[in-house]
Amino acid sequence: MRGHKLTLEALWRILWPKFLSWVTDNGKSLGVDEEHVKQVILDFSNRDIDSVTASFEKLVDESSHILELLDEYDSTQSTSSTFRFWRQYMGMVSIMMGFIRTDRDGDWKLHLYFFAKMLPWFALYDHVNYARWGPIYLADMSQLETSAPQVYSEFMKGKFSIKRTK
Repeated sequence: MRGHKLTLEALWRILWPKFLSWVTDNGKSLGVDEEHVKQVILDFSNRDIDSVTASFEKLVDESSHILELLDEYDSTQSTSSTFRFWRQYMGMVSIMMGFIRTDRDGDWKLHLYFFAKMLPWFALYDHVNYARWGPIYLADMSQLETSAPQVYSEFMKGKFSIKRTK
C-alpha cells in the first residue's frame, strides 16, 4: 500500500504542473484562486498523501470545473499510451485507497460504492471469479436493507469489517 501511495504522489507531482501549464496555454480558467491550486501542488512535497488528498478534495469541492478540465486534459493526451496507462493506474489506486478507507472507517454505503467502482477493473484485468461473483455480491448487499434489516443496521453502524481500534 505504501508503494502505491508513494507512486501516486509522484505521479501527481508530475501531472499537476503539466496540467496547470495546459490550462494556461489554452486560455482556460480553473474557476478558483490560482494560489490555492499552487498550494495544493506544494503540499505534494511537504505532506503525506492523506493530507494532500484532503487538500485536493477541498479544491474540487470549491470548483468541480477542475475535474472537467482534468478530463479534457486527459483526452488531449489520449494518443500517448504511457500517459493512459499511468492515469488508469492513478484511478485504480484511488479506488483501492477509497475502498480500504471505507472499511477502516466502517462506512457501509461507501464500501458498496467503491466495490462497484472496482467491478469494471476485475473484468478488464481478467479476474474471472471477482468479475463473475462481484455483481451478485453487490446486488445481494444492495438488497440487504429489505432482506435482512438487522444485519443491515449493524453494517450501517460499521460492524461489517474487523478493526483493530475503535
